[in-house]
Amino acid sequence: MKQPQLGQRIQEWRKAKGWTQEELVEKCSLNVRTLQRIEAGEVSPRPFTIKAIMEALEINQEEMSSHSESTEPDDNRWFQLAFLAGTVYLLTTMVEFGLDFTFYGGEKVNGLLYASIKAIVMVGFSGFMWGFYKLGEKLNNKLMQISSALLAVGVLIFTSIDIYKFFILGNAMPEYLPIEAVVFGGMYVIFGLAFINERKQAGTLFLISGILGVVVGIGFLSVIFALPSLFILAVFEILCLVLLYQEGFQLEKSKFHNTTNTPQISKIH
Repeated sequence: MKQPQLGQRIQEWRKAKGWTQEELVEKCSLNVRTLQRIEAGEVSPRPFTIKAIMEALEINQEEMSSHSESTEPDDNRWFQLAFLAGTVYLLTTMVEFGLDFTFYGGEKVNGLLYASIKAIVMVGFSGFMWGFYKLGEKLNNKLMQISSALLAVGVLIFTSIDIYKFFILGNAMPEYLPIEAVVFGGMYVIFGLAFINERKQAGTLFLISGILGVVVGIGFLSVIFALPSLFILAVFEILCLVLLYQEGFQLEKSKFHNTTNTPQISKIH
């Protein structure tokens, strides 16, 4: 079930029990502001938050599923595809780093291999960031939507420039790398802040990921620490994959577990 319908249904179920928002949050370990935002349709709660609310309200799993089956699979599919695209990107970018290092060192690199790897990186990263654009849409996080879109466009532009330098100029032109570092540094700071903004609603993993994203951005902005920041970037991107995995796959596993192993909760009347 998507927002704002989900928030409206939670509000209806809560009122049917005769509970105030304060009484409900006491039973599911949320804060009042979070529940207010959920009921208003301002944010989309994560699976474990929905489960806690439903258990507190004593809502039957089948009743909840009947409202959500038509919409959740589509959302899950986007996150699953983004996770796969991000995995391909992360593996390919290791090869890309080696090719760039060789090219910048003045050694010969196979043109077909270089172009193929660059193309895979562009497509993979775009799909990866699309997942966070959709996540920002789900969480009503405009900063995440904007920063993920900017990063995708940035990679498309600078990777295209790399291909141009390789095939047309035949010169790596390393003197322009600081410009690229500063541009991406600014974007990663914004991207990291988008994660930090969700720390109360989405949990510790978002906070840790956001801090790492900001650290990566600051390292790139400094230029001096741009190279060691690449290792932190790898950790940050792995955590991003974990977040997409949770959104795309963990919810399905949770639903399967609930419908096969958990006794049904009595339905309200």
